Amino acid sequence: MNTGILSSSLEVELLFGAEKQPLTYLQVVSLDTRLSVNQIPSGKVVLSAPGGTTVDLKALSRDAERCEPGTAVIIRIKSVSPEVVLFSGIVQQQSYRVQMGRSELTLRLRHPLQRLVATHRNQLFEKMSDKQVLQQLLQDHQIPQGSRMHGLSVVHPQMVQFDCSDWQFIKARLNANGVWLLPDANGGVSVIEPKLSSGTAQHTLYQSQSTAQAGKNEPLIEEACWQFSGMEQPGKLAVTAWDIKQQAMSQSTQGRPFSLGEEGLDPGRFSMPGQKQWLLASSLSLMPDESKALADSRYLALQVKGVQARFTLMGATAYQPGETLTLSGFGKHFNGKGIISSVQHKISRGNWRTIVTLGQDTLRNVDDTLLPTVSGLHVGVVEDYEEDPNSFNRLRVKVPAVGDKSLWARFSMPYASKDTGLCLYPEPGDEVVLGFFVEDPRYPVILGAMHNPENKAPFAPSKANNKKGLVLGKKDSKRQLLFDIEEGSLSLQYDKDCLNFKSGIELSASQDVALTSENIQVSASKNMTLKGKEKLEASTKVMSVTGNDSVKIKGKAIDLG
Repeated sequence: MNTGILSSSLEVELLFGAEKQPLTYLQVVSLDTRLSVNQIPSGKVVLSAPGGTTVDLKALSRDAERCEPGTAVIIRIKSVSPEVVLFSGIVQQQSYRVQMGRSELTLRLRHPLQRLVATHRNQLFEKMSDKQVLQQLLQDHQIPQGSRMHGLSVVHPQMVQFDCSDWQFIKARLNANGVWLLPDANGGVSVIEPKLSSGTAQHTLYQSQSTAQAGKNEPLIEEACWQFSGMEQPGKLAVTAWDIKQQAMSQSTQGRPFSLGEEGLDPGRFSMPGQKQWLLASSLSLMPDESKALADSRYLALQVKGVQARFTLMGATAYQPGETLTLSGFGKHFNGKGIISSVQHKISRGNWRTIVTLGQDTLRNVDDTLLPTVSGLHVGVVEDYEEDPNSFNRLRVKVPAVGDKSLWARFSMPYASKDTGLCLYPEPGDEVVLGFFVEDPRYPVILGAMHNPENKAPFAPSKANNKKGLVLGKKDSKRQLLFDIEEGSLSLQYDKDCLNFKSGIELSASQDVALTSENIQVSASKNMTLKGKEKLEASTKVMSVTGNDSVKIKGKAIDLG
């Protein structure tokens, strides 16, 4: 069995597949693994045939098949006690190169979180917290979950994953909360709110001279680098959002500074002259606890850039992201406590180096969106009426691209004012056009509706385009206001009752017509005719009938009594 020995003192074992089988022919030339907060751990392994021998192509091919893409892989350090798992994941890519008789097989490895990248879907989560959503997605991909799932308590009425991978969705939600996702070497994950350990730090690094003086048995530091920046360190940071009920921007919510460092590693100690509060304003109607989480997260994004340090050590397996590291013996300006954000192991030709990083430049940006965005306009279908629990006059709308579940959507009207407006709400089943506030899929707005072969228009478009109108009704009952530009007519129709304007006015009704007012005057410049097919009555207290020339009264019988 080939254990992948790199030198007499360092022994690395690679195990592949569900049966955890080692390679029998190829040997490890070099390997590189990295664990970082809020990122998918990765690795690279370079393998080659034993030196000084003719390449056994059958044995090489057998090993290559054993570690083909999609195969589970575990990397263990056997030369330490107890044995330590350096990486667990999946072979993502395999490449083979032959040059001058030397064969080299390179494997690219990824943590099981990579399964979340290999997806692309839409889905709706209703009345769930970010923690519940994350747990469901991790469970979907069979990712082991640690005991720590902190800082994801905000419950969302509707959370939408739209047209993106599960990883893009989760990454955005992590960035909207002040949390770090901690992937581990065994293939699992935890979530923490980053803070220094309250007691003694898990690890201490000493400057080499002070280590020798104190007799400390700590890893030798081969290289140490610090970077301090106050360019993007706000005095304070706050978030404000649109409050629909109050019709005003909400009271600003302050972000809290995180305990990321002490003494020389405290990002809060760096300030630029004239620093002012950063105010992040959003047109979204965020809940108070969501605004608070966002303010904390954005503050964290800036703080983590303030102090960055990197230490290259002789190989060591004790360090993990999220743990607290103390620096000693480097002088007051450089000593202090910080939180590990990344651990990298590099092994080549028997040399093993561990790179421990504090802070990070690209964890997240202050202007990151809260979710993967939805751009452009989208199709929606109005669902059956439900009373809006928030009294925003929202409608339930199904977005076919998302699935069968429906969202609450606001309705945009051409005119909407206090107790007045043009209220033409769409009907269940209507096809509508949706936009999204700030391109956030949780906040749809109905911009209009469209006719289609199922819901046909009352009249079709034409080249002349003479007909305009408003037609309302259900089933056989119609109310319509129609304009015909070519005929020069206007008609107002209620079922069989109609008022027509065309070279005059014509009023027709299927039953009665009643005119009631304090005063009514009817005049005609020429003639006026009143007809009653059965009967014509005129009744009043005082009646006056006057004819300038004459008055004629005709009838078979005239009763003047």
